[in-house]
Amino acid sequence: MEPISIYPEGFIVDKSKKPAIFYAIKGLDGNKEKISKKEIEERKKQAKKSHSSYKKINWDFVNERRTTIGVLGEEFVYKTELDNVKNFDDTSVDRVLHLSIMQGDGLGYDILSLDNKGNTIYIEVKTTSDSNPLTPFYMSTNELDFFRDHDTDAFIYRVYDFNMDSKHGKIQIISAHELFSDYIFDPINFMVKHK
Repeated sequence: MEPISIYPEGFIVDKSKKPAIFYAIKGLDGNKEKISKKEIEERKKQAKKSHSSYKKINWDFVNERRTTIGVLGEEFVYKTELDNVKNFDDTSVDRVLHLSIMQGDGLGYDILSLDNKGNTIYIEVKTTSDSNPLTPFYMSTNELDFFRDHDTDAFIYRVYDFNMDSKHGKIQIISAHELFSDYIFDPINFMVKHK
């Protein structure tokens, strides 16, 4: 073990002396200045705080929604909605539309459907193979804005425990109201533009 250790918190510990001597690193020329234990503890807290704010991003997970599982999850929900609407009004099945396939992403939702009273509902599908329905998912700013504007008729269909072979999973339905009251939005990506 080295007798002198330099820490990113901004101090040097000289362990060759008993008791060890703590020095602050001051200025560009590396002048040493003794500091109190209170200041050392404060620097440690600051360093821990700044280190804990960094997050490792699992880009495979981020991109999962853009892969095959996302499309298959939407198809699963679309077929499920066709069956649901058929059960209460088989003449309205043609009103169930898989718009993300027909028009592409960008509407803020994937599927247009109906509730059992005939009201239009908007469904955004979020699919994972994980068996936990509380596994985090990602929403675009566009989707978030859409859900804010449609707080009574927009729903997340959280498809979880999705099996790629059978193309089936379980669905947890999250209303826009529940989304904003029961979930935390953690901004992890930022678009950077020149001013």
